[in-house]
Amino acid sequence: MIYCIICVFALLINKVSLQDGNVVEGVTGGSVVLPCATNYIEHKLSEFTVQWRHNGSLNVCAIIKGKFSPQAQDFTYKNRTETFPTEYKKGNFSIKLNNLACTDAGNYLCYIIPSYEQVITQLIIKESTVHMGKQPTEENGNQGTIVLIVFCVLILCLVLCIPLILKKMRKNDDSKRHVNGNIEPHSPNPPSEQETETLQ
Repeated sequence: MIYCIICVFALLINKVSLQDGNVVEGVTGGSVVLPCATNYIEHKLSEFTVQWRHNGSLNVCAIIKGKFSPQAQDFTYKNRTETFPTEYKKGNFSIKLNNLACTDAGNYLCYIIPSYEQVITQLIIKESTVHMGKQPTEENGNQGTIVLIVFCVLILCLVLCIPLILKKMRKNDDSKRHVNGNIEPHSPNPPSEQETETLQ
């Protein structure tokens, strides 16, 4: 009796650990397929119930009696999950998760009844290189706008300042001319003795 219990327990452990250790990587805004499959396809499709959970609590989706059931689905995954109905008969209950966000990272559990298997998949989310590539472009665009604004301001300052500078220069020239016109003439040099004798 004890031997039978040990064998059953070992069989359950084997089923629970089946396919564990899957690691899937995705990028923000992208899509990934989370694998879940069973070899126990002797059961009728209507007998299968599959529950997908995220980090042990969030209800990602469910396949009840061989049909996708979104009723109990957590709002976080609404309109973001897809299944593959044509693959159900082959024991494939994988799902596709779209429009990935950083919060989607973590462990996903696929629990299959009546075979009592569970498949655990770790999802790793990386920042999209497309989004990262936009940042320098936007920064360069902002820098270009700033340079253009500074250039326009300098041109405007020059346009406004040049007339003022020219006006000031003309005023200085007029002042110099006015000062030169008011200077008293120098008295001529006194006549020499020879010139005086000649005049006499």
